[in-house]
Amino acid sequence: MEPAAVGRAWLLAFPNAPYLLTDFIHLKPRPGVPLWFDAAMLASFAATGWLLGLLSLEVWKRLLEERWGRVAAWGGVLAASVLCGYGIYLGRFERWNSWNVLNRPGSLMEAVLGHMSEPLEYRWLVWTTVVFAALVLLSYLVFETLVQRRRTERASA
Repeated sequence: MEPAAVGRAWLLAFPNAPYLLTDFIHLKPRPGVPLWFDAAMLASFAATGWLLGLLSLEVWKRLLEERWGRVAAWGGVLAASVLCGYGIYLGRFERWNSWNVLNRPGSLMEAVLGHMSEPLEYRWLVWTTVVFAALVLLSYLVFETLVQRRRTERASA
């Protein structure tokens, strides 16, 4: 499989990792189950998903950097962050899934074109996209800083 196809597949799945954070919307008391238990379980799933998403973004950034350089790689990180924020909007508010690219591509494209033509007509579109894009980007910057610090420590040891 060519790298561009793998990259597109990754980009379709990437929003699923930080999307787990939005599952807190389902947190509510249930008979016989302490609320703290469900909260801890959701938090562990969300944290694991978020970290694995950042790790996968790091892998793709390195590949882009090797191929096209540092500026292009950071452009890819920015683009992936924005598309991730939009993907989270699509999933949480419009209930689209990654596999809809394969089983309902026409309907999905119609929705995307509608969003692009009149973004302010969709109540949560802009803010969800911006907030999650910023969260992904900022957390990736922290992640990248920690990775670089670790490499520096190893090199000086």
